[in-house]
Amino acid sequence: MKLSLFLAKVLGLYMTVLSIGLLIHAKKMKSILMDSMDSPPLLLVSGVIALIVGLLIVISHNMWASDWRVLITIIG
Repeated sequence: MKLSLFLAKVLGLYMTVLSIGLLIHAKKMKSILMDSMDSPPLLLVSGVIALIVGLLIVISHNMWASDWRVLITIIG
């Protein structure tokens, strides 16, 4: 349960900060995202990092209970 609460806090804070940044700097973020689409090495590196983080979450929190904790595993 401690791991579930910790991951929920981290993921919630991350998504909140990211959402606020996207809302405040929408035009700049769109420009950055469009520029990154033209860089295959950057897409590869960011994809590998996202895959590793997702696998770490799923391996450390592989809970398929019928409550809120399953959301953490699905996000991973």
